[in-house]
Amino acid sequence: QDMVKGENGVWSITLGPVAPDIYPYCFEVDGIGVMDPQCPDWFPNEGFKNSMIDIRADEPMDHDLQSVPHGKVDYVNYHSQTLGLFGNAIIYTPPTYDKQTDRRYPVFYLISGTTDTEEVYFKVGRMNLILDNLIAEGKAKEMIIVLPYGNPSKYFPAGTNTFRMGDMFSKDLLNDLMPYVEANYRTINDRENRAIGGFSRGGNQGLAFGLTNLDKFSYLCSYSSFTSMNMPAVYDKANKTNKQINLFWLGCGTDDFLYGNAKEYMEFLDSKGIEYIETASLEEHLNNCDILYMTRVQQERFTDPIEYERVKDCYSLNAQMLADVKDNMKILHPLPRVNEISQDVDETPYAYYFKQAENGLYVRMAIISYLLGHRPMR
Repeated sequence: QDMVKGENGVWSITLGPVAPDIYPYCFEVDGIGVMDPQCPDWFPNEGFKNSMIDIRADEPMDHDLQSVPHGKVDYVNYHSQTLGLFGNAIIYTPPTYDKQTDRRYPVFYLISGTTDTEEVYFKVGRMNLILDNLIAEGKAKEMIIVLPYGNPSKYFPAGTNTFRMGDMFSKDLLNDLMPYVEANYRTINDRENRAIGGFSRGGNQGLAFGLTNLDKFSYLCSYSSFTSMNMPAVYDKANKTNKQINLFWLGCGTDDFLYGNAKEYMEFLDSKGIEYIETASLEEHLNNCDILYMTRVQQERFTDPIEYERVKDCYSLNAQMLADVKDNMKILHPLPRVNEISQDVDETPYAYYFKQAENGLYVRMAIISYLLGHRPMR
């Protein structure tokens, strides 16, 4: 989006309206993306530097700061013998942790995406506020969350040959970070009370580490990811593996560029008889949605026509599915629709896509007027 320089020398732009959510943005100056120096909120990533803006809804969303008991977030440094340096991690403790000092808690190791740092789930994902709110609603148990740094090779100077060090992340997690956490925080140190998961690269790391350490973990989660199929001790012993895992949860959007890999992994698990939970229907998540953005599954985005035919009707919304959604939930859609939204949804109070289209019309009219040289009356 181009900005306009005003008579006072200040560059500005007006956008919206937009759906409530947290959005990254940056300024492009002479072809270089830079953060907003006036914005204190930024996206901690090693590949790009974006600022963030939080568009609030009329009613609190799951990630909003609310008037509920809050936990605490610690930035920690621990000595890693594996890496030969001090590593970084972030640790969340729940609201009762400092009050009930004789109590121990389950622990969830949550690993960030490909070029994200350990801060992403805190500064962008707001895992602490989400869990505070879920605990207050009685929808989650109190737990400790550990956010490891997932790119340990980046600790070393550019050009350092880290290939011979092997899987530094797993070695560091097992031999250094986990012992540090268990020595300094009141975790319940058994497999029934440990979980591990992650997004993208972190999902791969979490699954690989969890599946090869089922004596330590019984809850495994992967968000938009997959992992190695070369673990015969796990996959070829389905009965034993299934008994060891309390939860094996896999989720990936059908429009995610990793969907094909994730689906292939799920089909591999099916062939081996490994049990897992796949997020495959809208009903599983509708009741917790604040914003539901529906879009078309566009054939031109698929290189394989068979794959397109297989997924094009996977998600279709009708009014009956909205029986238990939040009162303030809003459905967005770029329009026109194909068959992803039934017409009976139009009569519900959640059909915000008509207002979305109306707002878009006004914006287009304003842009056309500006281009034609018409100026607003003063």
